Amino acid sequence: MTVALVNAGPGITALYVLLTCVAYVLFLIYLVRPAFLWILRRDGSIDNGPSQSMVGLTMLMVLASAFFTNIIGVHAIFGGFLIGLICPHEGGFAVKLTEKIEDLVTVLFLPLYFALSGLQTNIGLLNSGIVWGYVFAVLAIAFFGKIVGGTLAARWCGMVWRESFTIGVLMSCKGLVELIVLVCISVHSPRRLQLMFPRISVFKREFLAFESSPSLLSWRWSPPSPRRRW
Repeated sequence: MTVALVNAGPGITALYVLLTCVAYVLFLIYLVRPAFLWILRRDGSIDNGPSQSMVGLTMLMVLASAFFTNIIGVHAIFGGFLIGLICPHEGGFAVKLTEKIEDLVTVLFLPLYFALSGLQTNIGLLNSGIVWGYVFAVLAIAFFGKIVGGTLAARWCGMVWRESFTIGVLMSCKGLVELIVLVCISVHSPRRLQLMFPRISVFKREFLAFESSPSLLSWRWSPPSPRRRW
């Protein structure tokens, strides 16, 4: 939303984007959600779990909402996020729906998004020793701030080192919003992505996401330690 307002240009255009987003959110909450809930109850998906047709309807709503928010100048993920917010939790519908589609999203769509985001950045422009010094400094700060910080915080709360390290590694790989912002910058203002800081940010985000799986697997294969409390 912030990137869309900044790149909107004149103030009247930014105001139009903001008011359109507010109107669309109200439309989803007060019109779409009651109708969607009524359809789910008629279909029996609230009590018996989401049927195949309701999964298809939900995915269609996600894609349509993403298309609309992308048209008005906001990132498409904002529209999908809004549909997730209006999904009812009665009878565990939202949880059961997530269980049906999370494997496809995690295995296919999420890696594709990371790959496309990385391909939009020319790493070859990091072509000097000073720039690579900045890269390693940013990686060190990100590693210490997220992995080490998350691990020590979890250990301080009473978890064993295995669980604490797992939390720290998972904290480091949750940077999808950062990539979304950088992709928005590259789409609306391609020249800005050629600056040093966005390139370093994308490289840092991709590296931390890449190293999370090997780190977790290597830690999982090590013998577990007994649970200890402070």
